[in-house]
Amino acid sequence: MKSSYFYYVDVYSAPCYLFVGPRDKFYRYIRRLCKGLENTDGLVPSTWAAGAFTFQHKDYGTKYVIWMPEFTGSCNEYGALAHEVLHCAINILDEVNIDFKKEHESLTYLMESIYRKFVHQLTVEINKDKERDAAKADS
Repeated sequence: MKSSYFYYVDVYSAPCYLFVGPRDKFYRYIRRLCKGLENTDGLVPSTWAAGAFTFQHKDYGTKYVIWMPEFTGSCNEYGALAHEVLHCAINILDEVNIDFKKEHESLTYLMESIYRKFVHQLTVEINKDKERDAAKADS
């Protein structure tokens, strides 16, 4: 399975990233994605099962990043992804000064858009993995 996924929310000019993998690889990914962010110590508390982050930089702009240690397609993982996508959507709306408490539809449509895009990408990868496993079993 791939470890990184991308979705650009045109309406808000918001680049959203999803990284699936262990914490140490996530740190390396963030340092590459967000040039100039060298110190990642403590970025993800050890008690977190997943996370949503907003990185702002004068040169590379704002990037919205979701981290999950793994994604196998379990119900808990879909729930965790929805939870982190909600954080991401709220952060995007905050950045563009839209009060999601008053503009409920903005939040729900944005969350649905991000969630649907990442679930589609993850489903494609899960299906590829299943096909590979089936081919190995047949040979």
